[in-house]
Amino acid sequence: MVELVLTDKQMEYIDDKTRHLVVLGSAGSGKTLFASIKTILYGLEHPNARIGVFRQTLPSLKKTAWLEIRKLLDKLGVIYKENKSDGVITFDNGSTISFIPLDDSRKVRSLNMDFIYIEQCEEISKDSYDELTLRVRGEVQANDFGQILSVVQPESKSHWLYQR
Repeated sequence: MVELVLTDKQMEYIDDKTRHLVVLGSAGSGKTLFASIKTILYGLEHPNARIGVFRQTLPSLKKTAWLEIRKLLDKLGVIYKENKSDGVITFDNGSTISFIPLDDSRKVRSLNMDFIYIEQCEEISKDSYDELTLRVRGEVQANDFGQILSVVQPESKSHWLYQR
């Protein structure tokens, strides 16, 4: 069994159930690793959960969160199926992780999600973020908790994230 080592600060928030959780830090600080672990744990602990992982563009998403989650699943020996053309990972317990770019806001309409992870949230518009907040309305989260986990690198204090 592989043991994951988290920092004290990461351990403090791994079980956090706050509706909006923001992970802020500089490049290389472990934000994506933490978010990937939290995303995987949600899927493993919540059968039939619908999880969405978002970033502004698909190429960026593939090089960051999607890659990190797949590496972690393999490292942990978690059994999963992957449909690369649809961008979906499925666990044996029925939970799915869908990787969706936000270059077209119509892609998220009508989605019902239990957990959302936004990589590099500062890249997306306030309208895209607001649309995603409406999507956490799945059946699984109604019985426990739903979360929007936003990973950001520090931006200007005038950015919409700071005002939020």
